[in-house]
Amino acid sequence: MKVLFTLLLFTSMAVSQHATAEIVKKSSSGICHDRYSDWYERTKNYTEYGTLAACLETGGRLPRNYAGPGVKQGTSAQKAMEEARIDGRAFVSVYDRDAYNHWVDRDGDCQNERHELLIDTSQAPVTFRDRRKCYVATGRWYDPYTNRIYDQASDLQIDHIVSLKYAHERGAHAWPPELKEQFANDRENLIVTEGSTNRSTITI
Repeated sequence: MKVLFTLLLFTSMAVSQHATAEIVKKSSSGICHDRYSDWYERTKNYTEYGTLAACLETGGRLPRNYAGPGVKQGTSAQKAMEEARIDGRAFVSVYDRDAYNHWVDRDGDCQNERHELLIDTSQAPVTFRDRRKCYVATGRWYDPYTNRIYDQASDLQIDHIVSLKYAHERGAHAWPPELKEQFANDRENLIVTEGSTNRSTITI
């Protein structure tokens, strides 16, 4: 599965790079219109650019109330563009973790992916917080990040080895929702780790 997603990731990167070749129109008033702009089709007099980033770098600006893919309501797309430029990455769409539906209950047994992983990786029998046995309470887990053993599920988080944000910025933004969900719940890309350590090691 991990090999499959690696191939898919590189394939989507190529698709994404091709997609960014779509014309971006800089109007005579200095506004950059890509296909997500309400004025894209109506803009007839323009300077042509290969990417939105290239247009903005010439001093262009985004349309008022611009909302490209993944831009949450109330989020400044201009700010997102600036952050992408500082990070040295292409501006594709603002990363939204909610777009990658994670911890799903695939088999409908009330245990989502997080709790099934806790059950499968525990080195001792687990206990549950509820009668239906949906939510793991205790067990025995080894965390390679801290080199320690933990017995409380509440102390643990599930980390994506290849983070969702990293994948998003390198092509996964163009994946359909079903593939994003599959990637977010791919067992070969998940590891059980202590919560605060996981949060402190997130760099991408």
